[in-house]
Amino acid sequence: LRVVGEATLSTERVTSVPPRETMTLQQLDGPKGKVAFSSMPNTARWIGETNDYLLRWGGREYRVEAATGARLRVPRDVVTSMASAIEKLSGIGKGEASQLASRHAPRSSKQRRVVFSHANDLFVYDVESKEARRLTHTPDREELADVSPDQAWAAFVRNNDLYVVDLGGGVPRAITTDGSEKRLNGKLDWVYQEELYGRGNFKAFWWSPDSKYLAFLQLDESPVHRYTVADNIPVRQRLEVTPYPKAGDPLPNVRLGIAPAAGGAIRWADLESYRHEDFLISRVDWHSKKSELYCQIQNREQTWLDLCRVDPRSGKRSKLLRETTKAWVSVFGPPDFLKDGSFIWRSERSGALHLYHVDAKGRVIRQITKGDWEVARYHGLGPEEKQVYFEAYKENRIQTHAYRVGLDGGDPERLTKTDGSHFVRFSHDKSFFFDTVNGAHRPHAVALYRTGGPRVRIISPYVDDRLKYYAFKEPEFLHVNSPDGALLDAMLIRPPDFDPKKKYPVLIHIYSGPQAPTVQDSWRGTRYLWHQMLAQRGYVVWSCDNRSASRRGVKAAWPIHGKLGELELADIEAGVAWLKKQPWVDSKRIGIWGWSYGGYMTAYALTHSKSFRAGIAGAPVTDWKNYDAIYTERYMRLPQTNPEGYRSSSVISASKNLHGRLLVIHGTQDDNVHPANTLQFVLELQKAGKSFDLMLYPKNRHGVRQPEQSRHLRKLMTEFVLENL
Repeated sequence: LRVVGEATLSTERVTSVPPRETMTLQQLDGPKGKVAFSSMPNTARWIGETNDYLLRWGGREYRVEAATGARLRVPRDVVTSMASAIEKLSGIGKGEASQLASRHAPRSSKQRRVVFSHANDLFVYDVESKEARRLTHTPDREELADVSPDQAWAAFVRNNDLYVVDLGGGVPRAITTDGSEKRLNGKLDWVYQEELYGRGNFKAFWWSPDSKYLAFLQLDESPVHRYTVADNIPVRQRLEVTPYPKAGDPLPNVRLGIAPAAGGAIRWADLESYRHEDFLISRVDWHSKKSELYCQIQNREQTWLDLCRVDPRSGKRSKLLRETTKAWVSVFGPPDFLKDGSFIWRSERSGALHLYHVDAKGRVIRQITKGDWEVARYHGLGPEEKQVYFEAYKENRIQTHAYRVGLDGGDPERLTKTDGSHFVRFSHDKSFFFDTVNGAHRPHAVALYRTGGPRVRIISPYVDDRLKYYAFKEPEFLHVNSPDGALLDAMLIRPPDFDPKKKYPVLIHIYSGPQAPTVQDSWRGTRYLWHQMLAQRGYVVWSCDNRSASRRGVKAAWPIHGKLGELELADIEAGVAWLKKQPWVDSKRIGIWGWSYGGYMTAYALTHSKSFRAGIAGAPVTDWKNYDAIYTERYMRLPQTNPEGYRSSSVISASKNLHGRLLVIHGTQDDNVHPANTLQFVLELQKAGKSFDLMLYPKNRHGVRQPEQSRHLRKLMTEFVLENL
């Protein structure tokens, strides 16, 4: 175990734990209170505009001062007062009130009002008056509630209409009244949340910084085709019908509205100049310091992006800049404004993602970061607006590190020092940061650092005791030459008793999707452990990223535009060619597996190549006409304008060419890559007289998550590998 806690302590080894012994929690006195021995990760997050953070440990929460480690448990009387106020409301018992208060109690002294939901209704607790009040009392569900910055209002969605309520008193008032199954106000549909605003984020309204306005999206689903996902396990089949635009299908019609919180007419952003073609509103953001609204608009094939400013009083729109590239344009977040009206902008215009300083009229002042590498995540400006903070794949493509650089550019200063992949979270003034670091053979650890200085304390330790008790061979990272001279990133796991004089079968793991590498120096959890178990069984496990999937910048991915599958497979086979040259590889026993895009590429490989003896295709797209419009058209354009690209990239159309043993796996309620992909593929394989294996997982979606079925999945995959390789 490792020492971990709020005291400023060095990491030291205390005990050696046998691999099957249960790790326990203990406590001892430290210079600043209790210090915990723990094998479980602690979670910490910054509190508002402070250098204090909230630490959850042992089921309790503490407010901690970053510089000193002094901590104060969130006062119990706050929770008690809130529970007492909630208990006075009709229909809520003492136990429920206590649970609600513990879950939603204010975590900051600046939090004057807390809005929470219970039994499909909304409630507010006022910290100063210590009173709770029911905001809604209807049989309908209120969702996506969000409190305004001044904590005077709350907005929420009910029956696809947007509402606002005065938290000081009053009843909810409808901002929109035309919400229905086919018209969503303030709420995203499936494809917008999946492909543009972040998986699981259905919220489509945003408060202005002064709390005077609500900006929101209205999505008209009328033209969108529906897709039905069936749950066939109950006696009475349950059907889930979702608007799902496939490639080439009509998209939802979208509008951007601005409504005064205190009441008044909605102003619709003037987007008439885009009406001649389908378009997407890919991002909506307010200026961080004033009531200026910004949106990012794209054509449906996403070959350009306009950054526009919208006047909330009139709806008038003005275009600041347009992004274009040789293929597609991605969205990377909002402009980050400086006091003089200029802003930091993320762009791939150079062929790699870099940071730019742009003036208030949209003209580039300078490129801040540049080189044959790319930015991974942007963390903002320092308090004096002289330095920019970000993460990048700079020293190598398989690790991320945190950096800062002057606003005028230059050579970035690396802030994270140890090897591995780092994910950081800075305090408000950038004087401290949490560093979550992990590696291919190293689980996550979290520590607090002073920016540009030493480590302050460990938050969650890296505990490697168990890994050392297993017969594991650490992965090797290497490069492989492709026929045209490009170096491909690769990772190799050898059996622990590897003998170069023997011949070993190989299992290749792939994903291969655009700019989504598999070869990374980062912890992959149970998948990595499964690969190590196969290595113990005498298999070499191999990953080799096709260049379009690597962190070489988007310019390396542009060549696949309009023809998915072909170039990815060529690079995968370059890796196979390298393997076959190794004297310890059994070239007749090479298999391949992947999930989602990796499932597609596995099925594509077994129908377009004879290099593989067997393959496992999990939740594969088998024809890109089956997948959602926003993702697919970004990389494939429209089926109407690129019919040959869709035909040549299809697995279904190549079913008769299946070579090798194939196992196809799919969740029957997959609402992302629909089971129809697999069923269409199965039909064509049967018509072609091909033998294959199929496993369906009822009650599961795009991944197999149910514990018993997850174990079944790993057993199935293991047995398939052992029998066919």
